[in-house]
Amino acid sequence: MAKLPANKSQGNALIFIITLSAIAAVIGLFVFSQYRLVPKAPAPAPTPIASLTPDLTASWQTYTDEKYQYSVKWPADWKIVEHSSNFNNLTEYKAPDDSTIRILVESTTSASLEKYLKDKDQTNLSDWEGQPSRKIISSRPATIGGYATTERVEDWLPAG
Repeated sequence: MAKLPANKSQGNALIFIITLSAIAAVIGLFVFSQYRLVPKAPAPAPTPIASLTPDLTASWQTYTDEKYQYSVKWPADWKIVEHSSNFNNLTEYKAPDDSTIRILVESTTSASLEKYLKDKDQTNLSDWEGQPSRKIISSRPATIGGYATTERVEDWLPAG
């Protein structure tokens, strides 16, 4: 793998890619848990025949963000949540069970994803008039495509 020069723009892009990868991993885990195959009893050895692996995402829709240069596929029964133009860096998907996945693109001067998340967590402790804006349910190291990342589950708390 070629070594990239260290500068803020590439660091920001790397943090964005790692964060987007973590979100894609969460979507993948959700889809896997929804569509996993139930194990069957062992069958006699089949006669070899050519077969194609079904694409579980074939019926999914694709969202492409030209400004931030990324694409995301999501299940057909999910909806994009509309936001005001004040949130043009936010894309949110809502599942039929009302759970959501958000992709938020932000610039940062943090040197690493861990530092970015730590700084963000500190800010969120008193985001809404001195009250926390979210609760971290779980956070653990993960690897996506050979890149170290963090998988997080968060609960956004109501203002007030």
